[in-house]
Order: sequence, then C-alpha cells, then structure tokens
Amino acid sequence: MAVGKGSRTRKPIKEPADAGRTYRLCPTPQQAERLLLWGHTCRAVWNVALEQRLYVYRQRRVYLRADEQCRYLTEARRDLEWIADLPSQAPQQVLRHLDRAYDNFWNEEHPAGFPQFKKRGARMAIPLPGQAVRVTRLNRKWPSYVSPSWAR
Repeated sequence: MAVGKGSRTRKPIKEPADAGRTYRLCPTPQQAERLLLWGHTCRAVWNVALEQRLYVYRQRRVYLRADEQCRYLTEARRDLEWIADLPSQAPQQVLRHLDRAYDNFWNEEHPAGFPQFKKRGARMAIPLPGQAVRVTRLNRKWPSYVSPSWAR
C-alpha cells in the first residue's frame, strides 16, 4: 500500500452474494415428486451417517468426520440407485451439516444438544451449494429455478 497524502483505508471484505439464500419453489407435479424423494433421501443420509458415527464411537472410540464419510458415500452412490439419483453435492452438504451439529454440541458457548435422528414427518430440506443451482429472474416477484440434475 503506497503512503502519500492522506491515509487510505481498505474496503471491508464482503461475504459471497449467494450465502444463505433460501428459495420457495412452485414445481410441476413431476418435479414436486422428485423433490419429495430427494428430501427423504437427505433425511436417510443424515440418519445413516449419525448411526454410523455412533456405532464407530461405541466400537472403536473413534470420531468420524464428514470427509471420511464422503468416501463411504461415493461407494453407496455406486451401489444404491436411490442415493445416486440425488445431486452429488446434496448428501455431502448433509454430512457437513452433521459435522456442524457435532461441533455446536461440543462448543460450550453454544446451547445445542446432541444431534438427533430426523423423523419422517419433519420439515424436509435439500441442501445444495450455490454452484449446483441456477436461479434466474422471471419478474420482480418470481424466480425461475433450474437444477442441472433435472436436465439429465
């Protein structure tokens, strides 16, 4: 930074523009059915990953993290068609969310409890990173949503 007349200040670093956005969709009936299946698959991945972590800790006293479980997820995608239908980033995000739930549980400053199994009737979400979703504007009020996995 050059020193001259007056002092220069640096601009603050901004967060990414797409961080934490939530979209409400109005899908067609076929898309709604597929999204419902994806939501159930994400719930199943969460529950299986949590059970796997509990089992490994009880048997070996070892903590599993998302990066280790992602390797098992790759094998599961080859073997199980219902997991392979889900966009590959979504179950990876589910595992990262489970990591965050564990981190919050162990953090004394955070009032989170132990991660719980997800019930079938609970709110469903499909976590997708920003690069997996393309949102364009139809008008002031309505966005148009296009997912690369629907174009398969």
